[in-house]
Amino acid sequence: MFNYLWLEGEFPVIISEKRATRPHLHGKRKISCPFCPGNEDLTPNEVLRRTAPDGSWYVRVVPNAYPFVRPDNPDAYGYHEVVVETSEHNKAFHELSAGHIAEVIEVWGEREYYMYGDKKIKYVSIFKNHGAGAGASIPHAHSQIAGIPFVPPRVKYRLENYPPSQAIHIFSGEYWSVAAPKTPRFAYEVHIYPQVSINHLYEMKYRHRFELAQILKGILQRVSEVVDAYNVVVFTSPQEGNIPVHFEVCPRKNKHAGFELGTGAYVVPVSPETTAKFYDVDVVFRNVL
Repeated sequence: MFNYLWLEGEFPVIISEKRATRPHLHGKRKISCPFCPGNEDLTPNEVLRRTAPDGSWYVRVVPNAYPFVRPDNPDAYGYHEVVVETSEHNKAFHELSAGHIAEVIEVWGEREYYMYGDKKIKYVSIFKNHGAGAGASIPHAHSQIAGIPFVPPRVKYRLENYPPSQAIHIFSGEYWSVAAPKTPRFAYEVHIYPQVSINHLYEMKYRHRFELAQILKGILQRVSEVVDAYNVVVFTSPQEGNIPVHFEVCPRKNKHAGFELGTGAYVVPVSPETTAKFYDVDVVFRNVL
């Protein structure tokens, strides 16, 4: 099967034919979930786990069984891992406790640190797909980390254009602030920015992770009230150059179609002003704090 990286042209492309063979388990009850306890043999050997006092695990990290980059492929070099965020099959990320989410964020940082130890890796992409409409092929809560040998165009843009000036402030905590971008791609899209100097997830102290976890939990609970699919994208500093860690939460309420594909411009059915009201701080934190 072909698996290679192409960097010439309008945008980078990774060809990965093996990705087409991924199992899609949404709505398929008879297929064993590879992320559930007891099915550890259905995944590649884990590289990290968090365990409870009784020895059971509650977070696992494994190499992706269907990677689009691999450390043994010079044509598409890199690392592609899956973070299984909980042992509970029917528990969504936003239903986990803030303390548990903070641990998942810590695990993201540990794997980011590991991947940047390889100087061939120019950027570590951390992202979460929740729901079939957001690209998740398995409903069990998980996120992904990819160390890649190039800096993506959006990250290059952020290196030259941070902080963003066009946003509506929604609320601030002690370490993080939340804003509705003036140029969203999705209805109810919201961004989370640090108010302290943090360029990598692995630089965070527990207090930073815990407040961030509270904010993510509250926002995603609110999102889940209007749509059953969302993406969380983490921006961190590349191997060369610094930008603060920040997050995009993208509810998949509107679909991108021909106009968006043909122009790179986006038609969004919800204004940033409406988004700001949607994430009213009292509503976001009603089930968190």
